[in-house]
Amino acid sequence: MLGAPITNSSSSAQLDNTCAHQHNIMTTTTARAFQLHPDPITNNVLATIASFAYVQTVITSTSFFVNQGFISPFTSRKLVHIAAGCWICSWPLYDPSDESWMLNASMPVIMSLKLLYKGAILRDRHDPDVISMSRRGDPAELLYGPLQFTCIMSYLGFYLFMQPEAVYIMAALGIGDGIAPLVGYNFGSKFFTNYFGANKTAEGSASVVMGTYAGIYLFFLAMGMDGFDDQLARVCAAIAALVEAMSPGDYDNLSISLVLLFFFRCKSSTGS
Repeated sequence: MLGAPITNSSSSAQLDNTCAHQHNIMTTTTARAFQLHPDPITNNVLATIASFAYVQTVITSTSFFVNQGFISPFTSRKLVHIAAGCWICSWPLYDPSDESWMLNASMPVIMSLKLLYKGAILRDRHDPDVISMSRRGDPAELLYGPLQFTCIMSYLGFYLFMQPEAVYIMAALGIGDGIAPLVGYNFGSKFFTNYFGANKTAEGSASVVMGTYAGIYLFFLAMGMDGFDDQLARVCAAIAALVEAMSPGDYDNLSISLVLLFFFRCKSSTGS
């Protein structure tokens, strides 16, 4: 649900409770356990620093492993993809009682600007971001999948913070779509080409279903959130797999997210 309707507009207490629920659906026990500092603003700044540190660690590590020949650029790109999806697990660190909870989106916003600059202007093939997030070492690749991903993260951080819908979408985008190419490349045997000429495998599509469902369950568990719906998780996993299989090669991040956002919008408007 994208937000419960208020039936008694004269009750300010009910309004406050509803708004609090929309921005913090964690259980009280879990919320207290995840706080980093008693002051909300200080807490949210610390949570943001932790988020930036996490992302920088992932990028630096994967770039190092590629340079050392331990993993291929292809594998590095997918590991960054999956790790980026796990960024949503930092949300419970934020205190929604202060508007500074919006700092959660500062990391993907800054990353979006960074990718735009490095992909369109700097164009340094030896840059760590290019090494860790491109298939062939082409800086322009940052302007496709990686930039789409960070833009979607930014949207979710601003507009669906601590909402179950964001968990379903990020699990499909980060985990399901992230492991599909790894499974397809290493274990794929049933190949097909979709309408847009993108090469896919049946094994990869199946892994989108399993990865999305597992990601949804694990994200809800890790974040201490209520709202996991087994049937809805299965539906979202199937939608993600179908869209991923039909999407153009460089636009599956955008396609999966938009279709799932549309699905939840329709679901909310029909009250189901």
